[in-house]
Amino acid sequence: MNGTGGEGKGVPMQIVYNHSFDNPYSLHDSRVCSIEPVDGNLRLTFAYGYVSTDPPFKQVEGEVLIEKVQIDDCDVHFLSVNGSYGDFCGKKMSLTDFLRDYPDFSFEILDEMYGYHTVSYQGYLSLPGQVPLIDVRLLIYYDGNIVYLVNERGL
Repeated sequence: MNGTGGEGKGVPMQIVYNHSFDNPYSLHDSRVCSIEPVDGNLRLTFAYGYVSTDPPFKQVEGEVLIEKVQIDDCDVHFLSVNGSYGDFCGKKMSLTDFLRDYPDFSFEILDEMYGYHTVSYQGYLSLPGQVPLIDVRLLIYYDGNIVYLVNERGL
């Protein structure tokens, strides 16, 4: 291929995407106990901190600050009751409405996915006085950095 429309037969150009996981901390199994918009950013507070991705994989106290969040483009998807498979009726709401309607919650992150200006956290939402847990996905759109605010004392 010569780049002018595909005339001729040449060797196809290969472009390889190699995702490297270089996050300094993992949020897997971390429990978010509050999400707070602060000056265009989003602050996530954790009940028990999170874990370093470097050996010896130490758990640390800390918060996460996601900078320059597009709050109007952030969503919460209520997927199903924990453990349910098959058909379900879900619910989508803005993060702003979620924070207003559910001021008291805890959210255990099972999966974290990072893309171009997006982060997705999926896990189980616990609401006071409500059983069972709810499978939830939180989608955050941002233009800044993800900053790990680590308490040096650790846990």
